[in-house]
Amino acid sequence: MLHDRYRVLREAYRVRDALPPNVGGLCAVASAQLHNSLKDAGIPSTFLVTDRISYSHVFLKVPDVEGQDMLLDITTSQFDRQRTVDFLPLEDLDTAMCDWWHEPEEVTTLEELLRLQRLSGWPTDQLVGAKVDSWDRAANS
Repeated sequence: MLHDRYRVLREAYRVRDALPPNVGGLCAVASAQLHNSLKDAGIPSTFLVTDRISYSHVFLKVPDVEGQDMLLDITTSQFDRQRTVDFLPLEDLDTAMCDWWHEPEEVTTLEELLRLQRLSGWPTDQLVGAKVDSWDRAANS
C-alpha cells in the first residue's frame, strides 16, 4: 500500500536523523508526503493539526469510497498505540478518547502547514518543506 512505502522512507530518515523508534516528530513530514502522493493519485486530502502547548500533531482528512470524511493518521504509533495506522470516521473523534486528535485545525496546503508550524515554534527538523521535497524525489526514483 501507498502508506507502507512512505513508512519505509520515513523509517530510513528516522534512522539517519537518530529519531526515536516510535516515529515521534515525523507526523508533519510523513503526512505531507502522503498528502502529496494522494494528490498525485487524484485523491483529495487536507491536513488536520492539533496544536497544544505540550505537543502538536498532524494527520490527514480524506474521503472514503462513499465520500464520508475519514481521519488517516500514519504516525499514530508515536503515542504508544498498538496500531501503526489509524483510519476512522472523522465524526468519531470525540469518542476516540485520544488527546492528539482533539479539536484539530484544518489546513489545506503545505505552505499553510509550514506557516502554522513556524508560528507555533515547531523544531526545525520537524518542519515540512525541503524534507518533503527530498522524500518526493526518493519515492519517485
